[in-house]
Amino acid sequence: MRHSRITTIIMVVVGLVLLMGLKTYYDAGEFKHIESSCDCECTEISGIPGPEDIDIDYQSGIAYISSDDRASALKGNALPGAIYSYDLKKFRMRKLTSNLHFDFHPHGIELYKKDDGRQLLFVVNHRRQGHYIEIFE
Repeated sequence: MRHSRITTIIMVVVGLVLLMGLKTYYDAGEFKHIESSCDCECTEISGIPGPEDIDIDYQSGIAYISSDDRASALKGNALPGAIYSYDLKKFRMRKLTSNLHFDFHPHGIELYKKDDGRQLLFVVNHRRQGHYIEIFE
């Protein structure tokens, strides 16, 4: 009698764990089919190690991309990160942060346009000393 009760409890626990796993997969969209509604072509853009985030200025056609090669950092070779601009009309890439004099490992970015026309790029920077918001004009 005692063994059958323990077996029943174990089966119920295993069943609940399986149901929770299936619900997690369902909530994550694993069982959904997504159909493209765009009749466009994608082009791979290489040359940016570890792209993290992108923000697009649709008026100028410039995409700003934060980049940090975390794979190299995990191997013990932490390289400084960078911000790149990519001209969506001319298909040209440019590194914007070549001569920074501080520890730079960018993550999230956000482009803000002021009323006077100036643009500010807010960048989450994960320095060794802590986390900062760097503001570039």
